[in-house]
Amino acid sequence: MKLRKIIGIVCVALLSFTTYGCAKHESKKLVIGVSPDYPPFAFEYRNELIGFDIDLVSAIAQRLNYGVEFKKMNFDELLPSLENKTVDLVVSSVTQTTERSEKFDFSHPYYSPTFALVFKREKLKEIHSINDISGVIGVEKNTTMSDYLERVLDHMVIDDHKNLNVGRDYGNYSSPATKTFLHKKSLFIKTSASTKSNENTDLSASESDENNNQVVKNDFQIKSYSRHFDLLNGLEKDEVSAIFVEILQAEVITQNNRDMAYIPMPYQDNKEYYYGIVFQKNSKLTGKFNKVLDEIDSEGKIDILRLRWFSGYGIYGDILKDN
Repeated sequence: MKLRKIIGIVCVALLSFTTYGCAKHESKKLVIGVSPDYPPFAFEYRNELIGFDIDLVSAIAQRLNYGVEFKKMNFDELLPSLENKTVDLVVSSVTQTTERSEKFDFSHPYYSPTFALVFKREKLKEIHSINDISGVIGVEKNTTMSDYLERVLDHMVIDDHKNLNVGRDYGNYSSPATKTFLHKKSLFIKTSASTKSNENTDLSASESDENNNQVVKNDFQIKSYSRHFDLLNGLEKDEVSAIFVEILQAEVITQNNRDMAYIPMPYQDNKEYYYGIVFQKNSKLTGKFNKVLDEIDSEGKIDILRLRWFSGYGIYGDILKDN
């Protein structure tokens, strides 16, 4: 199925929804920051920018009579660009945190992510939790997943790739999961906090000895990548033993590559995480977007988007078959 036909189907089926490129006659244009390497939320396919986030923000903008211009960048550049006012808003599966909320406005939540570990299927019988991982875990830089590994599992972030010799290059490698999406970028290395006191180590990542002293079980290092698809390529090339991602990403990866498997990673900090559209602090757009977001949610249109992008029978499933 050709992509333009797929996008046409989405435009018709969603009625008042619009995908990138469907709307043409708005009165004002919003510049929207996006990191297009995170299917099914936002990614490029055959030179088209598509995904759940793209459809959602375009639909809201259309109801508000705004045009949209998407500005592509790495994930770690999104919030600085918003702070520097080079974009009007950001949509890229950004998790709302206390620290981020002090600097930016967030829309009402539109999705609650769950984490997962992805690894090669040959290790499926060996790996039942993160405690079974040895070696290196890959994660995308400056994400909630990276923060979670550091904060909850007590692994300190150290950008010190010169002093840590990890990863091997096995030459040219290309699987179905990377043929379309692979982009090479520089990487950063994070190491475990070997000098941290065990008193602060999360119990989920440790066990107790006979004197009830905590003994850390997981002995892994963290390797951080600038882009999601570099992260995936690192796993395929055995630079890392596993990668730590959002569970929808895990489903996408395993659908694309049958040599991969995943296990859910339950929250260990009794918190819930939420994605939101991000605005400059005290932006007039925040209230406008929230009003429309609530409207289309009550109309069931967000559920339609979820079916189309988060199920194997929706538009993303068609794209995988077409690929």
